[in-house]
Amino acid sequence: MTIKLIALYKKPDDEVAFLQHFHEVHMLLVMKTPHLVKAEIPPGDGCAVRRTGLLPHC
Repeated sequence: MTIKLIALYKKPDDEVAFLQHFHEVHMLLVMKTPHLVKAEIPPGDGCAVRRTGLLPHC
């Protein structure tokens, strides 16, 4: 069985802090999910974080 989860959220007041927390806390927890095949963040998400260099792969 395949389960797909999509998270939607309103634009936060502090985009940099939100995305930093998302990547440093939430994605680390997601990666611990048993049998997880793939976790991805769509292009265009985290522009403010890219400008700070917190997402070097983007």
